[in-house]
Amino acid sequence: MKKLSYFFKVTLLVLFFSGFANGQMDYTGDLSFINNSNNETITVTVECTSIPFEGSNQNLNTNSYNRVDTLQNGSIYRRFTWENGKTDYNIYYHKFDITPNETGVNIAHCSANPTSGQRVWGYGKYKITIFDGTNSYIAYLNNLDSRYSAPVNGLNYANDFVFEYYGVNQDVIFKGNGDSLYTDTIPVYDPADPIQEFKVWKIIQNSDVPLERRFYARTTPFGLRPSDLDLHGRSEFIIGTTVILDTVWKEEGNQDRWGFNTQNDPYYINPFWVPNNDPGNTFISPGHYYYVNNELIAGLKFNMEYNDSLILKNDKRLFIIGNVFSVNGDGGDTLLLKQGSCVVLENNAELNTFYGGTLTSRGGEIVMSKDAIVEAYGGNAPTEINIYGEYPTIIKGGKVKIQELATLRIGDNSTLIFDGEGAHLEIHPDANLILGENSKIEFRNGAYLDADGITFSGDSGAIWGGLVFHNAGGQTQIKNCTFNDAKISIDIKNTTGCYADLEKRITGNTFNQPSIGSHSIRAENVFKLLLQGNTFNIAANKTGVEILNRINAGNSQEDGGN
Repeated sequence: MKKLSYFFKVTLLVLFFSGFANGQMDYTGDLSFINNSNNETITVTVECTSIPFEGSNQNLNTNSYNRVDTLQNGSIYRRFTWENGKTDYNIYYHKFDITPNETGVNIAHCSANPTSGQRVWGYGKYKITIFDGTNSYIAYLNNLDSRYSAPVNGLNYANDFVFEYYGVNQDVIFKGNGDSLYTDTIPVYDPADPIQEFKVWKIIQNSDVPLERRFYARTTPFGLRPSDLDLHGRSEFIIGTTVILDTVWKEEGNQDRWGFNTQNDPYYINPFWVPNNDPGNTFISPGHYYYVNNELIAGLKFNMEYNDSLILKNDKRLFIIGNVFSVNGDGGDTLLLKQGSCVVLENNAELNTFYGGTLTSRGGEIVMSKDAIVEAYGGNAPTEINIYGEYPTIIKGGKVKIQELATLRIGDNSTLIFDGEGAHLEIHPDANLILGENSKIEFRNGAYLDADGITFSGDSGAIWGGLVFHNAGGQTQIKNCTFNDAKISIDIKNTTGCYADLEKRITGNTFNQPSIGSHSIRAENVFKLLLQGNTFNIAANKTGVEILNRINAGNSQEDGGN
């Protein structure tokens, strides 16, 4: 149960924790833990479940070498006290014990001028676990707001947070200090119940959304470094916010304030995984493997939640890669787009799966400039692009290319939509195209398909929906292809004369129409359609080709259709 009360009350606890790290009555984002029990030693784990971000928003700069106001992806926060004097802090993971009636353990926020030797946390969605030997207490604390710790309306947008443990089977108390004292309770963890999430923008600003979502990724590998993963074994992370990929910094040594989270070798300098390395423009996922309790963990998963965004600026390239086990099919890293998430590719930007990497979408959206590309590479460790879910995946602009031996998989009852001028799909004849039951690929509003020598078949004989062209572009060309198991192999529908006048070419194909299907080709409002050299093997009482025009030829402004 949540309680918000407005009163002024000075207690020893508030006095103690408001100045815990800095000796002052400013709330700077400290995270503190108290064990008020008489008998139990508790183990506290603080781990970042999102990719972490580091940096300072507060005006506590003690040296010109410190970077202020730009929050970057990375598990290490670096702070300078003089030109060559710096401290590197781990902001990703902490684990420690607190004995009965111990005064407390404090974790300073990276924006709060921490002192040498302190534990430090950064920006992320942190999972807090308190274990007393019998029960666990679990909550999330989310500060993925890039205004957090900065002045807002003349006041510092930050708070000091306290977790108080009282004993076995008693609720843990969570507090946020300040003029408006926030309290809540955390019960014993029950796997059947959702885990509570405390959001700083709700607690401090009473806002339903972060004040600012823009964070930056400027180091490689993207997300985390292999050394972080070896220590703690987490294999799945969320993006959690809007992340802008606009440059890649090289690690330049002890005075570096920008690229110190980059691992130069082998991610920045001559990475053997990716083709045509372009230092400064190329991001690579960790592609790491490690063992947890003698179990192989081969690859990471980066989950994009609702409203999450990745924005690749001009000429930037992100490779989702695998590892040495990918050759044996054990998988590599995965980028997962959930419903409501979005990847934006600006001019000449690339999102690539390489050497066992996977791109999966469950209702996400990819928005591209016309010369941007999403590409699945083949080779010794082929890669995959997977489309699943009740919500369609939408590609706006740009090209999706499936190389030889790479896989494009559309799951059962799933739809991949190409939408807008320039959006198109290119598939190599020796690529793997796996089409689930009732799956469809649609091309809308100027989007098009260029297919030569492709076999379109349902997965293990499943009846799939077919290719749909709704006001599709005139570059559409389908030749020397084979269609099996489709309800309607090719379905063309235009609603205006301008799209009806755009030519579609369908030549040299073989259509094997199943008994459950209705048409091999159905076209409505199409005035330029080349059908040549096609073979139709259709069941009795089924239709090979049907063309029905409902609008006037030559009238580019006329709407038509049903």
